[in-house]
Amino acid sequence: MNFMLIPNLFLGLLRVFYLYLNQRPFSNLAVKHFPKHIILEVEREYRHKNYFKLYQKASEDFISFNVYQVKEFTKIRNLGLIKLFYFFLANCRILNQIDNESLKLRYLFGNKPAAGFATYCYFCALFDEVNSINPSSIIFHGGAALAAKAARKQNLKTYWLSHGIISPIDSSENHAIPDSDVVYVYSEDEKKYLEKRSVNTEIRLYPIDKVKKRLNTVIVFLDGDKTKEEENILLGIISIFKSYEYKIIIKTHPTFLKLVEPNLYKNLRSKFGSSTFLTKDIDTEELLLEETPSFVITWLSTAACISLRAGIIPICIEENESFYKLRFYEPYPYKRRTLYWKEESSRLEKILLNKEDYQKNLNLLLSR
Repeated sequence: MNFMLIPNLFLGLLRVFYLYLNQRPFSNLAVKHFPKHIILEVEREYRHKNYFKLYQKASEDFISFNVYQVKEFTKIRNLGLIKLFYFFLANCRILNQIDNESLKLRYLFGNKPAAGFATYCYFCALFDEVNSINPSSIIFHGGAALAAKAARKQNLKTYWLSHGIISPIDSSENHAIPDSDVVYVYSEDEKKYLEKRSVNTEIRLYPIDKVKKRLNTVIVFLDGDKTKEEENILLGIISIFKSYEYKIIIKTHPTFLKLVEPNLYKNLRSKFGSSTFLTKDIDTEELLLEETPSFVITWLSTAACISLRAGIIPICIEENESFYKLRFYEPYPYKRRTLYWKEESSRLEKILLNKEDYQKNLNLLLSR
């Protein structure tokens, strides 16, 4: 027997009692009839918002809760101690087995296996309760892999809503994909990639509206901090657009809306003024439909894919091809689906000089 098994079982059992006690005081605002849709939130707020791309808030009955906030998920339903103890015992074998499924699940327990194991048992009990009340409930999430796995174990349908271009299937980020009934992705390239590798999962595309009339506007989708060389490349491209009197809009990455801005952001504010930066949190697709740009500038960003599907030419200025080698080609082939600046910079001024070249280049990006 693994020498770590007994301590983890003991600590896991204590954690189950802790979760049970957190249900008190329990106001039975508790869900007595679970709605069809249950949204699992995670710490990064934007990761579950793709649900609203598919369903308007007013059109579907749903509940949502954060799977990392004990005070939230223990108030959904009052679970009996016997039921929690049952699922604790039923899942004990996971801590010691070496089959592929158990190893993947243990990976999801994270650096604190006892706490992760106890939380998994709690979610098994919770979703068993959901299933007994409304077996047609569907679980939606954008990264709550452990809770979603517990839901599927209790025979509930799970929808994985990717919050960006997916990573290669063997990446640790994608443990949720094989455990999902339905996966939503942004591109046909990702869809084909997953369909070859996920036999039992249905792969669907997010709906994306086309921009009907493009204006002389370019939107820069920022990432984190960049090297001075990368900053100079961006400044050079912006200068080209400004020489053709294009309106420049700079969008902050959602990660940095509540954090200290990277130096790149500060330098851009200094050079172009704060008015160039968006001051509101807005979804990429909404922004494209609102501003109807002709170009977007990105690094390896989902915005490149959304823009192309909306009928807008994306310019990719990522320089570090060797570091991101796999991601340049699959699941989303950035080099083929964007005007890749490192190799195709000469194209931009030809397009700006001859508007007929715009549609020709857009079609090339869509088809090559």
